[in-house]
Amino acid sequence: MTPTIGRDFVEMLVLPALGGLGAVIIAPNCPGRGWTDPVSEGAVLKLVAAARKKYVIDERRVAVTGFSMGAIGAYRLAARHPELFTAAIPVSGMPSSTDLASLRDVPLFVIHSDGDEVFPIDQARPAFETLRRDHPDVTIEIVPGLSHYRTADFVPALKKASLWLKKKWKNP
Repeated sequence: MTPTIGRDFVEMLVLPALGGLGAVIIAPNCPGRGWTDPVSEGAVLKLVAAARKKYVIDERRVAVTGFSMGAIGAYRLAARHPELFTAAIPVSGMPSSTDLASLRDVPLFVIHSDGDEVFPIDQARPAFETLRRDHPDVTIEIVPGLSHYRTADFVPALKKASLWLKKKWKNP
C-alpha cells in the first residue's frame, strides 16, 4: 500500500471538491487488506471517535467518502454504521452484496464512470439499479468516458456531491 495514499486522495480529489465545506477531513491509509477488513473498519471507527473528542463536530453533518477501494469502504461504513454517518459519497467503487442489502438509512451520492476499467459500468449497473429501486435517498452520477485512473478528473462530479451535501445538511 502506498504510504501517502490518504493524503494524495485528499489533495487531488477531496480538497478541490469539498474543501469549501469547512469540514474536518480524515483520510487514513488502509491498515488492513481493504476497507472491508475488520481491522480497517475498527481503525476508522477509532479515528472518528478520536476526531469527535478533539474537534467540535456537528454529529448531524458527518459524511464518508472514498475512491476505488475507499468507495467500497464508504459503502461498508454507511451500511454498518448509519448512526455515525449522515451521508456517503462513494466514488468509483461498488458495494458488496451484503452492504447493498443494508444501505437504506444513509443518503448516498454515488459517482462512477462509464469508462471505468477496474469496476466496469456493466458490472456496477445491477448494484446501481438495486440502489435506485430499494434506497429511499440515492443520487447516482455517471461520468462519461473517464478512466478509473484519472482520479483528479472526478473533482467536478464530487463538487456536485458537495452541493447535494449542503442541501442535505441545510436542515438536518
